[in-house]
Amino acid sequence: MTNHSLLSPSTAHRWMICPGSVAMGMTLPDEPSDYAMEGTVAHALAESMLNGTDYEVPPEYDTAELREHVQTYVDFVTILGGLREVEVGLDLSHWLGPHGFGTADAVVWCGTELYVCDLKYGMTYVDAVHNPQIALYAMGYLSLVQKFDCLTKVHLCIVQPRVRSVSQWDLTPAELRDFAEVIQKKALIARTMTELPEDEWICVPKESACRYCRARHLCPKLFGIAKHVAESDSSDLSPTDLSSA
Repeated sequence: MTNHSLLSPSTAHRWMICPGSVAMGMTLPDEPSDYAMEGTVAHALAESMLNGTDYEVPPEYDTAELREHVQTYVDFVTILGGLREVEVGLDLSHWLGPHGFGTADAVVWCGTELYVCDLKYGMTYVDAVHNPQIALYAMGYLSLVQKFDCLTKVHLCIVQPRVRSVSQWDLTPAELRDFAEVIQKKALIARTMTELPEDEWICVPKESACRYCRARHLCPKLFGIAKHVAESDSSDLSPTDLSSA
């Protein structure tokens, strides 16, 4: 029995499109990239700045640059006012299945409106509109505090200081529930893939899903597309060769 979730909120955009990617990646090592580690440091710094505590940035990172970018996110959250919680651990098993969890970077109550804020330190633009990760955080938080009845509006905000972007999706509690139900159904399909033989996996190659997929070099569907695009006699090339071409 696994003690961690098969599905991660941060990869929901992938498995909602390509449910077979979950099964395909199960046996691969989960090794964090340098970019992910840098993001972890940025989040730790953001948490300390919002809470007014000290955090020593590891020496391999540029402290001044990190502080400059993270300050943009901190200013955005701070200016909202209201009642703020930082780095809130959330049980997402209702939507993701056993051991499903996540952490909301910041949530802010402003009267009857809720802001759920997410810091993205990477350089790839991420849109808040129809973003399943932050929607899950909002649902998880509201399930935790049980305040749906007093809520009139939900604002899902993604702050990306390094690309000078703040994306926001404003929706009603009912619209949030509806979207969460879609995520829940997609999650069930993705989990089901892990119980089926390989030839029954549903794999859907798409740039947004494949870009950071750890299993892309194993994907037969992506191999077929790459082979077609290559327009050459590539019958002796492996999926790894073509996916990296």
